[in-house]
Amino acid sequence: MVIPAGTLAILLEYHTHLLGDMPHLTVTADLSDALTVVEEQILYRTRLCLDYEVDTVAVLRDAHPSVDALPSLLLIADTAQAHENTRTAALLTQGQRLDIQGALLGAWPHGDTLAVDVDGTTTAADSDRSQGTDLPEVGRLTVLTAADTIDLLTALTGAHAGPPQLPARGRHADAREPRTTPPVSRPVADAAPPTGDEAPPASVATPVAPTNANPPQAPSPTADGQPEFRGGQVGVQILGVAQILGRDTSMPLRAKALELLVYLTVHDGEATQDAILDDLLPDAPAAKAPHRLHTYVSALRKTLARTGGPGTYLTHPTHRYALNRRGIDTDLWRMRAALRDATHATSDADRLAALRRAVDAYGGPLADGFDYEWIEAHREGIRRQALDAHLALATTTPDPHEALAVLQAAIRHDPYAEPLYQQAMRAYATLGHLDEVHALRQSLTRRLAEIDAEPSADTLALADHLAAGPPPHRPADHRRTRGSGSQR
Repeated sequence: MVIPAGTLAILLEYHTHLLGDMPHLTVTADLSDALTVVEEQILYRTRLCLDYEVDTVAVLRDAHPSVDALPSLLLIADTAQAHENTRTAALLTQGQRLDIQGALLGAWPHGDTLAVDVDGTTTAADSDRSQGTDLPEVGRLTVLTAADTIDLLTALTGAHAGPPQLPARGRHADAREPRTTPPVSRPVADAAPPTGDEAPPASVATPVAPTNANPPQAPSPTADGQPEFRGGQVGVQILGVAQILGRDTSMPLRAKALELLVYLTVHDGEATQDAILDDLLPDAPAAKAPHRLHTYVSALRKTLARTGGPGTYLTHPTHRYALNRRGIDTDLWRMRAALRDATHATSDADRLAALRRAVDAYGGPLADGFDYEWIEAHREGIRRQALDAHLALATTTPDPHEALAVLQAAIRHDPYAEPLYQQAMRAYATLGHLDEVHALRQSLTRRLAEIDAEPSADTLALADHLAAGPPPHRPADHRRTRGSGSQR
């Protein structure tokens, strides 16, 4: 299996740190790297088929069982990066005879799209139904929670250790003996002051750590595994405007230091140094990138300590950076915790309370206004989770006024999501506000026109049905007269 890190994080609700070493799983930095792995596998498998004069991997396995095993290869990725769709489609087409398949999450313009409901029920997507596409019957799929998926992957890893490895990227793989290369670590170069856009604000003096200094070590863990913490808790907001709450704004904070804080928060509080360098400093010279990261870490530590008081807010265990969760309180972590509580709630009241906490925690798009190179997949995944929570709360609460308020907030977050408008129409109709149903239909039509789209037939039919209102109620013995304006 090959999967970009962002997609894996979304599917596992950002608990990827719970996964152990999985030889069957190749996690890449992004979709482009995942497609490169697939590309290399196509070349490698094609050469094997040519060497043995067969057309497909299936025939190769049957005719030459002694050949090194070629496992089925599955690419899992989302379709948010539209510029990669053509490359993805071309590679998966080439890979069909080589036992290379793809599971793509999102609407797929190059083929059929299957809509999967939360209970696993499958149907053809709206676009395929409108075109009369006859998809094969799939039935109902099994749905796993993130926790169950992690447990299952861990069990499979223990049961199936040591499969053949994929050929290493950037190397010429032998046609019959796939080879791997050890990961290349970045060198730590002599300290050099950042230049250009990376330089600190003129009003702030940022000391540079000496190059021979030992990296800070993590404090001793407590009984629950969290580092020991002394200091005040710092509030961090990254849903909506990204900021450290209560920070002394007279002391500027480096833009990259804030980006590092957002990055670590999104990754559940910790990430490897190499991953941070790849995502935050992809264009920095390899010799200077580690020192620049140390500078941003130092700036972030000082700002957190200045805001919350002396304490260890950011630790540096071996080859990683980690936020001390005892010292940091973030809206994203509260939202994720509330969603987990809602998933595992044993009563309607507990689930309702958890959904309310999740909705309250979501203040807007992840780091709204910041165009970080690595952020888009995470931003979209978090937005979808938040909107699902809004919709779940609106359909769960017995109070139609609360449902309406929640749906209005959700529509502000995503003004193009038809399911939100449909549910809001039902809420207005329940309250007897039929004019608002018509107004919502007009608003949705205007919004979708902005992206060259139109409301679906289902939405229009629902609006017409609800706007018509219930039939008038008359007592059975009511007598109509001309004076009442009724007809005989």
